[in-house]
Amino acid sequence: MRVCDASVVIKEATALHNIYFNNRSEDCLQFFLRRLRFDHKQGYMKRSGSILALFIFLGSYTHAQDYKMSLGLRASSNDAIVNHAVSFKYFFNPTIALEGLLSFTDPLAIGALIQKHHPMKVQGLTWFYGGGAYLAFGSDQRFGLQGVLGLDYKVPAIPLNLAVDWKPEMNITKEFLFEPAVIGVSARFILK
Repeated sequence: MRVCDASVVIKEATALHNIYFNNRSEDCLQFFLRRLRFDHKQGYMKRSGSILALFIFLGSYTHAQDYKMSLGLRASSNDAIVNHAVSFKYFFNPTIALEGLLSFTDPLAIGALIQKHHPMKVQGLTWFYGGGAYLAFGSDQRFGLQGVLGLDYKVPAIPLNLAVDWKPEMNITKEFLFEPAVIGVSARFILK
């Protein structure tokens, strides 16, 4: 496993900063997505630098969350205990949310995550982090911890919320298992 080079992170964060503060926020998001799309040819180190640069670049701006609760689906890698799931998100205030997950795959699993959202300059876009736990039922019961880091976007003019996140899991019963490579994409209908 390679560690990302600090110069890559600084270069990516500087490029994002220059694009963003020249009042071209849409170009900033396109730049980041383009970097992720092509980085598979250049290796893990560069992709890590791009992702790290995005989160370094993100700041806490002053927009409130654009919705209170949403319900939808979350698709994720099959290696996770809580993968392909029904997702319900509820905001207690503009920055603190609870996300409940119900996975019907084998094993059946439920999970809960408390998330801290940080609004960005683009209306409806936040980055978030948090943690929680899960309980799985199947041939053997499992209990574990999970963390989360991601982006959350409320689509303007329609009641749709989209999110992408990294949610590593650590099983702590029966046998110790850690699954770091859990990437998920959610689409939720906004209820309120």
